[in-house]
This record gives sequence, structure tokens and C-alpha cells, in this order.
Amino acid sequence: EEKGQRLVFGGLSVTPGLRIAELDGAEFPLTPTEFDFLLYMIQRADNAVSKKELAEQIWHFQGPDPEADIPEDFIKRLRKKLLSFGSTALIETVWGFGYRMSERRPEGIESI
Repeated sequence: EEKGQRLVFGGLSVTPGLRIAELDGAEFPLTPTEFDFLLYMIQRADNAVSKKELAEQIWHFQGPDPEADIPEDFIKRLRKKLLSFGSTALIETVWGFGYRMSERRPEGIESI
């Protein structure tokens, strides 16, 4: 993987090799876990990712019920951070399963 390879989703870009995140071209400050989570989700954009998979891949939980260990507060804080910086990237809850990255439409644009 090249250091300069960027992945982009909803104005949010992450460069894994350099561990840099940007939002609309400006630096977007993330903790290491936030970076890992967003990278993992952007790599699977528009696909639902199970809580179990996230628990194992991001938090390295291997217990009998790893999805019980997903830090819900982490998701809430990251959603709030994305919103406060004006990102159109959203972390959607897929009820009974996990999460999915999606993109919020700008105000005034309706789906057809």
C-alpha cells in the first residue's frame, strides 16, 4: 500500500499510510481508534458492517459476545464530531446488526 493512497467518502478523506484524515481539504483531528474505525468503514462504504466484525477488527475483542463490547459512546462521539465539522459522511445504525457509512444529502436536494 502506497503512503499517499487516499480513500474518500462524503468529503472525508483518509490516507492510511500517513494516518492523515481531512475533511473538505482541511485537517480533521481523529484519535487512533477513530481513524481506524473510519478507515475500516470507508473501505466498506455503503455496506453494513456487523458489530461483531467491528468489535473483532477495531477493538480486538474475541469474547463469547464481542458485539456487546462495542463502545456505544464512541459511536455517539464520532457522529457528533463528524456533524460538528460539517461532514456529509454519516454513521448509520443498521438495527439488530451494526453500522453503515452513508452520505447525508445537502439541504434542499430531494431524492427522486
